[in-house]
Amino acid sequence: MRVSTGEAARVHGRQGRTADCWTQVEGLVIVSLITVTLAFWTSNLSST
Repeated sequence: MRVSTGEAARVHGRQGRTADCWTQVEGLVIVSLITVTLAFWTSNLSST
C-alpha cells in the first residue's frame, strides 16, 4: 500500500493521496455516466 500511495503522490506532486483518490473517483463517475448515456442512446435508436 505504501508503495502505491508513494507512486501516486510522486505522479501528482503536491497533491496528496486524497486528491489522487478523488481524481480516480471522478474518472469512474464520468466513465459510468458516458456508458449509461451511450446505452440509453443506442436503446432509443434501436427502439425507434
